Amino acid sequence: MTTTLLPLSQSPHEPSSDADMTNTGLGSQSSASDAKEASVATATGIELPQRHKGDWIVAPLDVILRSGSTHKRLFKTLPSDWNASETDVVKCLLMLLFRRRVNMCRAQMEFTCMKVFMLEHHDHTVNPNEVVGFAGDEGGEEVYRDPVVGELMMKLLAPFRFGSKHTNGTEKEQGNLSMVASMDPEPTLEDVSRSFLGPSQPFFQFYSDFVGLYDSTSFGHPLFATLLLPPTSHQYARDYRRLLWGDHAHMLKSVRTEVEDVLARDEEEVRRSWLEPMECQKGDGEMLGGYVKALVKGQVTGFVRLIAVHQVASCLWPDMMQQQQQPRETTGVTAQESNKNPLKLSSVNLLKALLASADETTLRDLLGYDQIRPKGEEATGVVRLLILLPPQCYHEASTNLQAQRIEWSVSVCGEGARRRFPTLTAPAPGDGSAS
Repeated sequence: MTTTLLPLSQSPHEPSSDADMTNTGLGSQSSASDAKEASVATATGIELPQRHKGDWIVAPLDVILRSGSTHKRLFKTLPSDWNASETDVVKCLLMLLFRRRVNMCRAQMEFTCMKVFMLEHHDHTVNPNEVVGFAGDEGGEEVYRDPVVGELMMKLLAPFRFGSKHTNGTEKEQGNLSMVASMDPEPTLEDVSRSFLGPSQPFFQFYSDFVGLYDSTSFGHPLFATLLLPPTSHQYARDYRRLLWGDHAHMLKSVRTEVEDVLARDEEEVRRSWLEPMECQKGDGEMLGGYVKALVKGQVTGFVRLIAVHQVASCLWPDMMQQQQQPRETTGVTAQESNKNPLKLSSVNLLKALLASADETTLRDLLGYDQIRPKGEEATGVVRLLILLPPQCYHEASTNLQAQRIEWSVSVCGEGARRRFPTLTAPAPGDGSAS
């Protein structure tokens, strides 16, 4: 007996017909769905998750992740000649999500893809009476390395990319974007993970395992790297940022996610989630030291470099520090933690460390870095706080402002500072900010 799941040969870009979906029973009304859910729970002992819309549809993925422990009963109900692999099941699940445009928020889609990456390869037996019921995937590779699985995850996350709002997609893609990105306010990864992790396991533990798996097996997989970033936003506790920028700082150079690929709605979310508040406002010398090390030793690029340059420049240059209007925040950071890093919060010590260790490219980017000032719209009087993106933001400071920064550096560190900075270059026409 050959187990048929879905026509895997069909391109993921080709939507299945409504008739096909009706035959599967997925288009039924809520009453029928509730009855089926009760039936599944009775037969297998597994209750379909319903905390958030769309949770039920990724239940097969949850089963695979728990295949060696809590869901053995399900696998023992499978036919003895069941031959579908984990990869086959994941392909079908992702195809269903993509073709039916299931109404899932960004955090749900992120967490679904994170779970796919957490599927490590195992040579599961095809005999359900032994351990589990999945055949071994040929080649011994992780599920996420399958080309179809990777393409489908990219497609599912595409509407949530920062760059998607600048791209003119097809009518279908635009419709998908408007549907899945409309939930406001959105739940967090900590919220959506509870239906899978349960009350005893915090999401931070899952994320720690996720980071560790990336470090050990990913070899810089681009989508894997992109999914490392959402929990490091300021929407989450600093422990997430400290885990990536501190404990696993050595792997930041492999996170080459560009700004347009970051999972964020717009410039405002990027600013609020990663660029503000500045670490010197929060009194967090440990995190500031992590950003400095990433620039000096980490060879970071893309969005990770933007975060590091912005945080360091904001705590280094007097003109940028004067722009900070918010009061100093110290919530969640003890005096002992603030004093852990030898840089502390002194811009002079910060400058000395950079002059001693940073290369010319890093010093040039810091010297030329600036962001757009808040601007009011004449028609509405609304103040917009937008951000400049690389590479423009690394050359935004006017030559006059750069000269002022160099003179300040000389005043506190001596003439040697002047020789360390590269020759001043004027910003591109129209890009320079007023000093």
